[in-house]
Amino acid sequence: ARYVGQRVVHDIRNDLYTHLSSKSMSFFDRHQTGDLMSRVTNDVNMIQFFFNMAGTVILSSIAMILFNLIFMVALDWVLAVSLLLLLPFFLALQSLARRVVPLFRQANEQLGVVNVEIREGINGVKIIQAFAREDHQEKRFDAQNSKLRDLRTKTIRNIGLYIQGIELLAGAATALILGVGAWRVVHGDFTLGGLVAFQGYLLLMLAPTRFLGFAVQISHQAITSGERVFQIIDTPLEVEESPEPESMGQIRGDVEFENVTFQYGESEPILRDISLHIPAGQSLAIVGRSGSGKSTIVNLLPRFYDPSQGAIRIDGHDLRNVRLNELRSSIGMVMQETFLFNMTIAENLRFGMSEASMQDIRHATNLAAADEFINELPDGYDTVIGDRGVRLSGGQRQRIAIARAMLVQPAVLILDEATSSVDTRTDQIIQKALEGLMVERTTIVIAHRLSTIRRVDQIVVLDEGVIVARGTHEELLLDSATYRKIYELQFKLQEDGVTVATEGGDV
Repeated sequence: ARYVGQRVVHDIRNDLYTHLSSKSMSFFDRHQTGDLMSRVTNDVNMIQFFFNMAGTVILSSIAMILFNLIFMVALDWVLAVSLLLLLPFFLALQSLARRVVPLFRQANEQLGVVNVEIREGINGVKIIQAFAREDHQEKRFDAQNSKLRDLRTKTIRNIGLYIQGIELLAGAATALILGVGAWRVVHGDFTLGGLVAFQGYLLLMLAPTRFLGFAVQISHQAITSGERVFQIIDTPLEVEESPEPESMGQIRGDVEFENVTFQYGESEPILRDISLHIPAGQSLAIVGRSGSGKSTIVNLLPRFYDPSQGAIRIDGHDLRNVRLNELRSSIGMVMQETFLFNMTIAENLRFGMSEASMQDIRHATNLAAADEFINELPDGYDTVIGDRGVRLSGGQRQRIAIARAMLVQPAVLILDEATSSVDTRTDQIIQKALEGLMVERTTIVIAHRLSTIRRVDQIVVLDEGVIVARGTHEELLLDSATYRKIYELQFKLQEDGVTVATEGGDV
């Protein structure tokens, strides 16, 4: 049973991880990471504990109870049937046991909330300390932790009542058998030796009954944990590969958005009726105020989300009909928030192309102006960079991310604020390298630098999810009041030689 249990739990954990890695970004928008971690670890561990211990206890206890019950009926069926007088009390205890189930569920959910607080406290420790908010965060954590304590205390109290009830029921069963048995012995219907033997079997049956009561409580907790796990596994995929996906073949990179609208659930649309065409090998810059929908457009292209209406095509293929792996491997992305793994620099660079040679890696890092600082690190390309690349500066992380995208040699390149974390000198180096990279690739840039918007083939201006203007930099300065306003606020200072911070956090 334990071996089977280990296999089952192993498969559940693998299935859960597989389902999580297959979910669309909208799923993660709705769920907090700490709660998901609680389901993968604590809830699966509870299921494992049930299989390891409680499952075995249940089987052996039931076998022992049945074995002793058969002998008790064989000795004196009247005494055995008299135990049914206690059945109403036993059913009342089971009713008490069922009351614990929602408490287990609430405690598991609250544990997820506590894990969220822990994760945010660790990830945000620099901000917490910078604003001297340690006391505030400790109070927040204590409030959630106290809720968990109270729920578990209430749960333990109910479990204690159940176990005490089992003990009282066991005592009542002993007293009942002694009373009825003595009466039958006195009237000559049963022997004293038979009564002693019957009582012995009863005592042997009571021990597994107690274990069974404990196992029932564990099973209730495992059931609530299983519900939380299978809520994830049973959640339908919002972005799903077609049953018979098309092969994209040799991808040229001709990108088309046709009447695309996107919204989260029943909320207001973030994008409305977006139509644009980027011929293969050409470049497009998207500009707009924060929250205008720039990042949403680029997140639709690799199918992190699917549009609510309309269609997106690459080389004439509707993205909903092609192989997801083939689509995503053809797109290189430098995300708005650079994410690096707690691995070596070389392993991070190879993440999108595991077969890349060191020569390929060095070529990519040279283009991204990263080779020089990497060689200055103690272990060079074998340097482990820490959780989320914490041992590197923001600009260094950005250049690693750019080199990683370059290494894939994608047909379509997406640069989401790709140079917002580097200084002016490094930006100039990267911009020059990107010019060469963009020559034969369709490129979409969320632009925050004047040098970028001057270089691209076309610009679209987003305002509240709608394309309000399109054209070149010079055309838009003449024809679009919205673009001129953005230019005055964001780009003109760069033209005058002043470096300004760019604004992030787009929807």
